[in-house]
Amino acid sequence: MTKKAKDYRLPGTATMETLEMNWSCILQFGNKVLLAGHYFSKGRDYWYGAVYGFTTRDHTCEGEIRLTAVSDELFDDNGHAIKWAMKNKKSEPEKTTAAAFSVVQPARAFFIGR
Repeated sequence: MTKKAKDYRLPGTATMETLEMNWSCILQFGNKVLLAGHYFSKGRDYWYGAVYGFTTRDHTCEGEIRLTAVSDELFDDNGHAIKWAMKNKKSEPEKTTAAAFSVVQPARAFFIGR
């Protein structure tokens, strides 16, 4: 995983906010952050998948996340890269506490209007 992370220039730790500034396909999926990144190799465009996990109870865009998985396989589009990330989201960060992955209830949206 470390070599691929270096090849793709993925940070070991980050926030969702910093990933969103540098990669275009980021999804929060429960306590994980899934990423499909673009990679140009051998004259062709490819995509790879990566999974990050929150390291604290802060699951906002500023909460720390740690890289837990990177695909060895390259994909023809970002949809297949995200599909890989969804299948591999069970990986846990290398070193964390049990409390770091508590369930956070989603915020409720309110529509204010007429």
